Amino acid sequence: MDGRRQRLRFQWLTKSADEVKTAILSMQAELRDNITVIRSMERRGFFLNRQLLETPNDSALVFFYSVFYF
Repeated sequence: MDGRRQRLRFQWLTKSADEVKTAILSMQAELRDNITVIRSMERRGFFLNRQLLETPNDSALVFFYSVFYF
């Protein structure tokens, strides 16, 4: 990890401040999008688990649960 950081730092030093700022803003937006997807999946998993606990014999729900988690 440290070597990767050093390479990245060197790459940033060879670019202009505007290029660095644009790249950082792009990476931040991508990270926010990824976090949004992860949180959405966590919510789906939570509600799916709750439904499964309420109706454990629902075969369609059991199938969806197995696909979602495995």
